[in-house]
Amino acid sequence: MSGIYFKRVVAKNLANSVLALSVLMAAGCGKELTEKQSTQVAAKVNDSEITVHQVNEVLKASGASASEAGAPRKALDTLIDQELLVQKALSNQLDRDPETMMTLENAQRQILTQSYVQRQVLNPAPVSAQDKQDYYQQHPDLFAKRRIYQFQLFNLETPQLDPALNTALDQASSPEQVRKLLKQYQVKFQEETVTKPAEQLPLEMLSAFANAKAGDILIMPQTQAKQLLMQVINFTEHPVSLEQAQAQIEQLLINTRNKQTLDEHLKQLHAAATIVYQGDFDKQDKAGETTASAQAEPQSAPLSGGKPERNLQKILEQGLSGIQ
Repeated sequence: MSGIYFKRVVAKNLANSVLALSVLMAAGCGKELTEKQSTQVAAKVNDSEITVHQVNEVLKASGASASEAGAPRKALDTLIDQELLVQKALSNQLDRDPETMMTLENAQRQILTQSYVQRQVLNPAPVSAQDKQDYYQQHPDLFAKRRIYQFQLFNLETPQLDPALNTALDQASSPEQVRKLLKQYQVKFQEETVTKPAEQLPLEMLSAFANAKAGDILIMPQTQAKQLLMQVINFTEHPVSLEQAQAQIEQLLINTRNKQTLDEHLKQLHAAATIVYQGDFDKQDKAGETTASAQAEPQSAPLSGGKPERNLQKILEQGLSGIQ
């Protein structure tokens, strides 16, 4: 459950894959809002009405303003198109189709989950200036000492490196030497040159990259059958000030806080609920407990204290990528 991602545009995402289905949901939601919140009619489509409230909701979702020339009419035309498709869907009894019903039910569950979490679980308090400053100072490799690296990447088609090759790579200081060693040990590989800023590197390995010198090689396992060698060719310093990074730091801290709050809330809900796995899922659960027990040995902590969530890293990537 901790992997739940909550989006503000669930219906819009569904529309990208199943247009008729999404319009059906949008119209259904719109009718409920009309009955409860608005009676002002913007247009009639056969026997159905489209309200001003629905138009405003479309404008809000698209980020457009009601004062923007032509925006309200464009939003209304979109709703009319939707209503026409909804009417056709209903006349073809698609609302009774099992697959459609399941999709609608899943969308409803996701929307209800999102609404509950946002209104009842998450902390809406803003991040303090002190918290943002502390995060900035605690992560100099991302900000004050931020680097942009040039790497030579070697994608190896091997599950693990020969110990002798591993030792030899410690002495390699150029792509030519790495190439020669890989051929000598008959390791198939592909290579490319890439440029990456610090925020696009695995955050749990950022300290290792920050301590690397030109020519150093970092080995990163990819899958069971591949390895990735990242050789540092060169790097340049491109620091980011606290003022430049404030928005990204704030969003990252909010996301981190939200995830921790949600995880704790889910633990409480699990503890208070009666959950019994059935059938094959019961077998899988018991097998998972056995495996977890067998593997429950102390492990060294990653460099940053834990593997970061992918969405947190994206905040940094998107926020800092335009800073040179």
